[in-house]
Amino acid sequence: MKPILKMVIIVAITGLVTSACKPEATETPPPTASYQARTASFDVVENDVRMRLSEDEEYSPAATGQTLPVGGQARTGDESSAQLDLMPDGAILRLGPGTEFTLTELAEGDDDFFARLQMEAGKLWIILTGGELEVETASGTASVRGSLLGIYFFPDIPLLTATC
Repeated sequence: MKPILKMVIIVAITGLVTSACKPEATETPPPTASYQARTASFDVVENDVRMRLSEDEEYSPAATGQTLPVGGQARTGDESSAQLDLMPDGAILRLGPGTEFTLTELAEGDDDFFARLQMEAGKLWIILTGGELEVETASGTASVRGSLLGIYFFPDIPLLTATC
């Protein structure tokens, strides 16, 4: 056998053996999302606490575990209170007696927490572990970033008090 023919045969056999021994190429699966939707749900409901999913609906009694969507409204009666947990961020909204507000924004995505409320009246305490929450009233806007805020708003007086 001629030396060139031997070399061609050896190269061909080596190529076949090498390609047969390679691991098969595998497709990398897309990354799984660790994203968890933000929600506002009632954790505590004491006495007369009501909610509605939108301005077009009637108020109905709120229940523990019930979710308040963006555009939804909540209100507490006299001698009533409630707590809303904003998850997964761990923010807490505590509503005092005679409080009424609309949840106007609850940011989606993996970015820092952001929420906005339109408060009509009452007392509201906010506890944040990060992010930002704005409370708009007819008298002005109060904002808290990653800490504590108390809002007392009485439109009849008119009186807006914000405490940190």
